[in-house]
Amino acid sequence: MGLEMWSARAQQYGRRAVGDLNIPEDHFDAATDMQWDILWPLLQGAMGGWRPRTALDFGCGMGRFTGLLCRDLNRFVVGYEPCVDILTLADPDPAIEYTAEPPPGSFDLIFCSYVLGGLEGSDLTDACAYVSGALDRLLFLAEHIGEGGSENWRFRSEAEYAAMFAAVGVKLRRIGTYLALGNEIGVFEGRPA
Repeated sequence: MGLEMWSARAQQYGRRAVGDLNIPEDHFDAATDMQWDILWPLLQGAMGGWRPRTALDFGCGMGRFTGLLCRDLNRFVVGYEPCVDILTLADPDPAIEYTAEPPPGSFDLIFCSYVLGGLEGSDLTDACAYVSGALDRLLFLAEHIGEGGSENWRFRSEAEYAAMFAAVGVKLRRIGTYLALGNEIGVFEGRPA
């Protein structure tokens, strides 16, 4: 799934381009809130009372989780999305810096949700290497696991995610699972090895 495909989806579907197109447009925000109600307690558990000084939403899309992350962390957040057409759909917020270029520096927390399933080959390898190089303390990852997928989205096993991050020096551990539209989502915490 290249940037051209994501640009076409953004132009055709607007904000829904980053989600499952089976979710009706008038339910998209409610579906995001339902997922956040699952993800936020798991993220709080992974933080264990600690709060990051710096946070990155890696592959933020149009910021559907970025604003929630910013609000609940009560922190400035950087949202990185390489597809400019999707990034232009993000709601402006003075507490969020959106960028289409990988941000320099490092982050205490990198939040990555429903991103890696859309990457293959060198794009996937490069994404994992960037995350590893930018990670100071905690990676929070949510991705489809198990069987399934489509020509544009790949489900991977827990072992595949653990191996791809181990290869770049991040130890990954599953901290939860949930179902989204009948598909299993694995939620992981990762820490520099």
